[in-house]
Amino acid sequence: MRFMSPETAGKVLQSLYTEVQLCEEIRKLQEYRSNGITTLRGSELYEKLLARRKRVKEEHEDAARRECAAEEALFYHILQQKNLLKPQDIPKRLREVKKETPLDIKHCIGVEKLSPDEKEVCSQCRLQPKAFLQYKQVLVSYWKQEGALRLADARKVLKIDVNKTRKIYNFLVEKGLIQSS
Repeated sequence: MRFMSPETAGKVLQSLYTEVQLCEEIRKLQEYRSNGITTLRGSELYEKLLARRKRVKEEHEDAARRECAAEEALFYHILQQKNLLKPQDIPKRLREVKKETPLDIKHCIGVEKLSPDEKEVCSQCRLQPKAFLQYKQVLVSYWKQEGALRLADARKVLKIDVNKTRKIYNFLVEKGLIQSS
């Protein structure tokens, strides 16, 4: 390249780049042909199915990793319960409780209808304001109708995550909107 003019060097580099692209295209065509694909439409379908297959495979691998991690955590928990293992013997990654980051609800629909305390509960529970207001209305109307509301009843009525239900229930009891029985 040192002995070429800038124009010639540019043409050589462009030719090399074009060669790489053509080789890649030929490789793809050979892959299609080796899989019995002879039409352009067939190649498009092949690419779509290949992408879906990769995505499904990744999802299965992720699910398997989560399942293995859950089984490992359960194994250590059982050993600890039977006093066969000390807490410090459990790997640090299993001892740490991962806390979810609060949801940013500043720009969510219905946030203007919430009090500052309700905004905090929504953020911590990772609930949309509209959903929180619906859950609050359901629990308060159930309490008014039945005259009593236990946490177990709230779980049956809302049918959402039990931890979120508990936080909403405790908040409503604390604010005096319902009374626990």
